[in-house]
Amino acid sequence: MPYANVVSVAMIAGDFALKLRFEDLIYDASQVDVGDAQHTFSQQFIQLLKDKPDTQIKVCGVATPVDVGLGKDVKQENVDEETMNQLRAIAKNRAENFKSYVLENGEIASSRLLVCTPQLEFDKDAKPRIKLSI
Repeated sequence: MPYANVVSVAMIAGDFALKLRFEDLIYDASQVDVGDAQHTFSQQFIQLLKDKPDTQIKVCGVATPVDVGLGKDVKQENVDEETMNQLRAIAKNRAENFKSYVLENGEIASSRLLVCTPQLEFDKDAKPRIKLSI
């Protein structure tokens, strides 16, 4: 599959229909730009969009406490508002920068990528990432 790193395919029982589920694009702590580690995924994602010209995707940046140097076990209620705003900014920048990268490198229409509200996750297993969905 030309986009093996981007999607997983699940068969819906009874309907024999295929449903695409996007894999998350993992980032390093505090990283907001597409780097070498995200290059293959991003190129496969661009190819998928070119092959499916009617597909519109939601791009959601996710920030976690490690993005601002906090430990994985920190609880949301123990984080001050300034830090929460820093996390929201990181999640927003992550999504917007990914969208810009795709638009610049793939000649994809801007209207096909919708940036959603920044998301914050405080689960100890949460990873800084971008979530993609149809």
